[in-house]
Amino acid sequence: MADTECMAEFDLTTGHAHTFTSCDLSDEELERFLMGCVMDKAELSRMEEHLAHCPACTKRAEWLADYICTMKEAQRLLAVGQVKSLN
Repeated sequence: MADTECMAEFDLTTGHAHTFTSCDLSDEELERFLMGCVMDKAELSRMEEHLAHCPACTKRAEWLADYICTMKEAQRLLAVGQVKSLN
């Protein structure tokens, strides 16, 4: 785990994240963690430990969790025909 803090700036109006980080957790790793796809116990432990001590990564994880929920809900609504695809 990196000893230095992450710094992230989020534009909630566009959903774009500008991350300036010296941490060792990438957005892809956070996504895998949030979706329950980290199977290696050592890797999972490392990620949990990092998130417990890094407020910036915790904030990124919260933002990504909201994004994942939004995308899952949009997919569900498309599947049941409550919204139409833009295509």
